[in-house]
Amino acid sequence: MLVREKKFWITLVLAFMAPIIPAVMITASFSSFAKISDLPNYYASARMAVERHGDGIYNFDAIGAEEKVLFPAIGSRVVRLYVPPPALPWLLPLACFSRQAVPAVWVSALIAAFAASLFLLKPLFQLSWTEILAVWAVAVVSGPLYEAIRIGQLSSLLLLSFCLTLWALKAKRSLLAGLAMSFFLLKPQEMLPFVAYLLGGRRWKPVACMLVIACLLAVVSFCVIGPDGYRNYLHLMLSAFGNTQGMQPELSPTLRGQLLRFFPEQKLAVIALSSVVSAAVLVVNWLLGRSFKRHRQWLEVGVAAAVPIGVVSALYCHDYDLLLLIPSVVACLKLGLCARLPEPVKLAVILTATILLLPVYKWVHYDYLLSGGACNPIFWYLAGLSVSMVLLVNRCRLELLLDDRANA
Repeated sequence: MLVREKKFWITLVLAFMAPIIPAVMITASFSSFAKISDLPNYYASARMAVERHGDGIYNFDAIGAEEKVLFPAIGSRVVRLYVPPPALPWLLPLACFSRQAVPAVWVSALIAAFAASLFLLKPLFQLSWTEILAVWAVAVVSGPLYEAIRIGQLSSLLLLSFCLTLWALKAKRSLLAGLAMSFFLLKPQEMLPFVAYLLGGRRWKPVACMLVIACLLAVVSFCVIGPDGYRNYLHLMLSAFGNTQGMQPELSPTLRGQLLRFFPEQKLAVIALSSVVSAAVLVVNWLLGRSFKRHRQWLEVGVAAAVPIGVVSALYCHDYDLLLLIPSVVACLKLGLCARLPEPVKLAVILTATILLLPVYKWVHYDYLLSGGACNPIFWYLAGLSVSMVLLVNRCRLELLLDDRANA
């Protein structure tokens, strides 16, 4: 008991101290908020929608003009909106806030969503408060969370949506799971691999609920932006395949991002090859879901194996989106997958993980990758781990099944 209490108080102190340096770094960047944040395109799109100018949301000149009116400090910078039209209704609540209030509201919402996500992980994986505080202490000094808060990306909101999805699936609340998954229409490529796993596991109801809600959102968005808005979005996405300047996929810790660093002039060939690999991963995840559909821990297996390999094979996924892997890390530990690794491998995994923590992450991203480094170490680290998790889960399938029967 004394040892357990000692661990708790030490972890609590670390959890309070860990956010200090990242908070100072993020606060120092607020003076350049309009120049580095992605909030202007979210807020400008919401305002255009409620003011009945929705057809111009995906038009470069229209969205650029609106951003300059709302955020004069943005200068000549124009932040394009790549959110699919059916997801636009999720951005509309931003229009309820004034231009002066929305930055503070947005940052507060991102931080609150991250904290709420960890709170949901506690009952989901039966974590103790000491374990939750440990996850918090590590995550708040991670590069992905730092980037997400600094530039106002909605990654922590997606993390909350994912954790809510997992909680609803475990509680067998299909409608709530479908509603939470529909939030991923903002970045559907990140949820699709997990949906493939659910389909393989014959979890039809939550997927059906998600599709129904997606159709309803698409109807709402069509009323807001009209056919011209949909045509503008299609043109924007087609042009993005050849012109990567806006989305910067070469910075992504994905297969496509790495290939673009090796072959920057072969954009169409890279997108073709990456699409084939991404489709193959969907098949692998479907097979995983089918293999573990009757396991008591089918959900944990999907989070541990299907999600990471889906992220690294996604056509578009930036560093800040790696927050989605927090449940995967917890699931791997709870399944005992990491315990099955040889001790030297465990040590290598832990030491190499520092590339995702400050200040090493900042050096890797800003001083190496943005300076033209050919190899993305974050991609290679995640690719190795994700493939290893899939292989390890299949190798330990019989052991997991025996654990199920022992706990039945």
